[in-house]
Formats: sequence, C-alpha cells, structure tokens
Amino acid sequence: MNQVNSSIEMLGLSAQCETGHVGDLVCISGDQTVAVAGPGDTPIGYLRVKDTTLDDWWTVESFKSKEMTVPLSEVVAAGEFVKLGTAVEGVQTFSLWDSETDPASAIIGVCWIGGSADVPGSILI
Repeated sequence: MNQVNSSIEMLGLSAQCETGHVGDLVCISGDQTVAVAGPGDTPIGYLRVKDTTLDDWWTVESFKSKEMTVPLSEVVAAGEFVKLGTAVEGVQTFSLWDSETDPASAIIGVCWIGGSADVPGSILI
C-alpha cells in the first residue's frame, strides 16, 4: 500500500472506481471515473476514502488544486490533456492538447468530465 507522508492543498474529488484500495494511485478512465494507474498512465491522485453509501464511489485526493467548468472549442474526452484555446467574444476557451504539434509546456490541465463546443467540460488544473 502507498503511504502519503504529507499533502499541501490537494483537491478532494468524488469519483467512481470499480477496483482499488486506499492509497492506490489512480488515473482518469472516464467522466468522473478513475482506475488504478499502471505503467504509462498519468496518475491524478490517490484513493482516500470509500463511500459507505454508494457502491464503487470514492473520494480521490487529487494532485491538482482546482476543478473548473470551462467552455471548450472542440470535443475533449475525460482523461485528455487540455491547453488554452481561442477567446470567443472575450471568453477564454480550452482545447485538446496535441502531442504531435503542441509543446508539453502548453498543457494547462486534464479533462475530468468531457464536453464539446456546445457543452462545457470540467478540467483539473
């Protein structure tokens, strides 16, 4: 089992996770859903407390400090990295980060709940 020795300003998220144990590192596997992280995954936090009333729901202690509902300029799925998009009528949008054309420094966060140009998404930053 992993042990967290200290934490500073981490974000607690309610998430569904079918398998896992307290302390397991997790990655995003769907909208508001996590899976135990494996090799090649990008962990977003760890399982902290299992919900006592809802099956498969946990509190995830995220390494990110903010969850924001934001306008998107295109379809972005949960677990994908996001970057700044274009401003539309003075409103900043976010778009999908492309590993082939965008530098790693352009990553602003990761999508928590997917969305599109018509439906705002939720991102962790």
